[in-house]
Amino acid sequence: MLCIKSMDAENDIDDPVGAYFARRDDSDDGLLKLWQALCLEFGLAQNHDDPTTNPNLPPLPLSKTKARELLSTRAHVNIVDYLNARAALNISPVPWGAFKHLVHPSRGALVAYIRKSSKRESRRRQHLCRRLRGRGMNKEEIEEVILSGSKMFPRELAKSEGLQPLLCQVF
Repeated sequence: MLCIKSMDAENDIDDPVGAYFARRDDSDDGLLKLWQALCLEFGLAQNHDDPTTNPNLPPLPLSKTKARELLSTRAHVNIVDYLNARAALNISPVPWGAFKHLVHPSRGALVAYIRKSSKRESRRRQHLCRRLRGRGMNKEEIEEVILSGSKMFPRELAKSEGLQPLLCQVF
């Protein structure tokens, strides 16, 4: 089963996203902290340490509704790419806008990116299945190998992990 692993969440202040994944705090306050941290990591809201650097951006949302709205309308990010980039980043605290490069300009651009990746993925899957079957791997082993390279993040897992504002319909 696919799951999100903690990203070394020893200190909530240094890494609120990692802390959330470590404890799975589904309270309103826990989700608000997660969504605020995502807004900062994607560079969607003013840096709370220095709000003068990006005065054109909205301030950090103080309610769950506003944070979800900001993420839903402006965080056009592939969740798989984000989690891979976050796992590769060994900096704590995560700097403001560290994952700004992952934000697509529009939802349509994100959907096109995922669809294009899915077409390539489909061809890769077929080729890989033939090769792995030839090596004597069983169906479960083959599925595990194939899913590890997917750009499609499981919807129910995203919902259970508090990442629902980042979901978008692709197909």
